[in-house]
Amino acid sequence: MADYQVLGSYIISEKMRETPVGSMHRGIVAPDGSFEKFVFINRFNSQLTGFQTFFRALGNQYRTVSKLNGAFIATVEEVDQIDDENISVVEFADGKFLDEAIHRSTEEGFPFSIDHVLLIASKTSAALAYCYEKGSPYGFLTPASIHLSFEGDVKLYDTLTAPLMPSLLNQNPEQKEEYIDYIHPDVWKSGKGTQAGDVFSIAAIIFKLLTGKSFLENGQVPADIKGKLDAAVLGSSSFGDDPIPDDVKDILLKALDINNGYKTVQEFNDVLENLIFSGDYSPTTFNLAFFMHSLYREQSEQSAKLLDLEKTANYAGYFVSGGEGFGEAKKMSKGLLAGLVALVVVVAIVGGYFFVQKKKADAARRLAEQKQMEEIAKQKELEKQKDAEIAKMKADMDAQLKKIMAEAQAEADQKAKAILLKKVEQERQKQMEQIRKAEAEKKRIEAETRKKEALLRQQRENEKKKEAALLAEKKKQQELKKKQEEEARKKKLEEQKKLEAAKKALFGQLVGLSEVDTPPKAIVKENPRISAAWRVRGTISLMALVDENGNVIQVKVLHGFSGSGRNGKLAERRIVETVKKWKYTPGMKDGVAVKVWVPIYIKI
Repeated sequence: MADYQVLGSYIISEKMRETPVGSMHRGIVAPDGSFEKFVFINRFNSQLTGFQTFFRALGNQYRTVSKLNGAFIATVEEVDQIDDENISVVEFADGKFLDEAIHRSTEEGFPFSIDHVLLIASKTSAALAYCYEKGSPYGFLTPASIHLSFEGDVKLYDTLTAPLMPSLLNQNPEQKEEYIDYIHPDVWKSGKGTQAGDVFSIAAIIFKLLTGKSFLENGQVPADIKGKLDAAVLGSSSFGDDPIPDDVKDILLKALDINNGYKTVQEFNDVLENLIFSGDYSPTTFNLAFFMHSLYREQSEQSAKLLDLEKTANYAGYFVSGGEGFGEAKKMSKGLLAGLVALVVVVAIVGGYFFVQKKKADAARRLAEQKQMEEIAKQKELEKQKDAEIAKMKADMDAQLKKIMAEAQAEADQKAKAILLKKVEQERQKQMEQIRKAEAEKKRIEAETRKKEALLRQQRENEKKKEAALLAEKKKQQELKKKQEEEARKKKLEEQKKLEAAKKALFGQLVGLSEVDTPPKAIVKENPRISAAWRVRGTISLMALVDENGNVIQVKVLHGFSGSGRNGKLAERRIVETVKKWKYTPGMKDGVAVKVWVPIYIKI
C-alpha cells in the first residue's frame, strides 16, 4: 500500500521507480480536496555531484519543453523547489516504462513481436523529430525514457532532463550502469547528445527488443556491425533460428553507424514510416495494448482498481488552512486508509476462505486415511501373533508326542503301550483341533484386512476423481472468465480504435463556427499599416479561414472600402495580407483540431 504524503499542493502516492537522479512517484492533484488528476512527480537527489548546476539548468530547459505539445510527448507541468525538495511534475499515464517491460518480457519468456517493436520505434522517433523541430534537443534516449500505457499508447518522457544527463552521469559514473547498453560512447566522451546519437539509441533499443540481447559490447560498438546483425536471432523465433528481416536489418545497419548513417531523427523516422506503410507489417495500438495486458494481466487490473479507488477518495483532510505551511509530510487520512485496508482485507478474506476450506478438507481426508492405515497395521500385527501361536502349538505338540513316545517305549507292557498310544492319539486330535481353529481365525483376519485395503484403495481413487473433476471445473471457469475478459477488453479497445479513427477523419475538416467546442483564438496579431494619406475610414468586415494548425489560409471581404475608390481597394488588400499573417489557436471539435471560418472586424 502506498505511503500517502503531502508535498506542497500535491498528494504523493505510490513510488513507481528509482531513477539515476532520484525517484518517481504517482502524484494526486486535489486542489479542493476532490480528485482532479494524476501526475508523475520526480523527486531529485540533491546529493549527486554537480546537482545544483544541473537543477539550475532544468529551469532554463523547462521554459522550452513546457511549450511542447506533440502527440507522443509527455507534458512537463512544473519544476520547483518545495520544502527544500527539488521536484518536477510530468503528465501521468497508467502503464509501464519500456525498461520495465523488457525485464518482464525476459522473465516471462514473452518476447516483443516485430510489429510491436516497429510501432514503439516509429512513435518514439516521431516524438524526437518533433522536439528537434521545436528547438528542444534530446540527446539521451534509453528504454527508461519511453512509456507504454496499458491502452497501447507510446509516449516520450525525460524531455526535461535528457539533454543534461550525459554531463551529470559523467560526474556520477556509478549511476551509468543501466544505460550503458543504449548510449553511443561518443556521447559520454563529449558529455552531450546529438540527433545521430539519438538515432543510434533507437536502433540499439530495436535490437534489444527484437533479440533480447544488447548491441553494445561492454559499452563499445562492435567492430563488425553487419556481422553482428547477420548473426542475430529473433527472440520471438519459434525454433530459435529466425534472423532479423532484411528490410529491418538494412535500416539498423545504417542507424548504428553514427558517422555514416542517418544525420537527423526525421530522416530516420521517414524511413521507418515507409517500412511500416509498405504493407509487410501491421503495427497497431490495439496489438500493443493486447500485448501489454497479456504481459501485465494481474498488475494492470490491480493498478486500475487502485486508481479508481484514489479517484473517489476525499483528500480535504490532508491540507491545512489556505494550503500553506505544510511542513513535514502528512500521513494518509483515516477514511482513505480504512478504504484501502478494507479492499485488501476483502481480497485476503475471499482468498483465505477458499484456502482454509481446502486445508480443512485435506486435513480431514488425511486423518481418515491415517485411521484406516492404523487399523490395517493392527490387523497385520494380529496375523503375526496368530502365526506365532500356531507355530508354538505345533512345537508343543511335537514335544508332547516325543515325550509320550518316550514313555511308551519305556513301558514294556503291551497294554500300557496301547493305553499310551490312545493317549497320544487323543492329544494329537486335541492339538489338531486347536490348530484348525487358529488357522480359521487367521483366514478371517486376512479376509478382513484385504477388505479394508480394498476400501481404502477405492476411497483414494474416488478422492482423485473428485479432485480431478474440481480442477477441471476450476480450469473451465478460469478459461471462461479469461475469454469473457479478453472479449470485453477487445471490445473496449475496438471502440477506442473507432473513436480514434473518427477523430483522425475529423482532423482538418471544415466545421461551422457554431459547431466547434472551442473556437479559434488569435494569439499573434499584426495591425495593418494604412497610410493616413489614403483618407480611408470606417470598419471592414472579413471572414478568415483558420486551419487545423492555427494558420489563416484564406480571407474573404464581406464589407470593405470599395466605395472609396482606388485607395479603398488598396487598403482592403493591405488588411487582407496582414490578416493572413495572424496566428490562432485551432478550433477544436471533440478534441480534434478542425478548419473554421471566423469573422473579423477592423476599424481604421
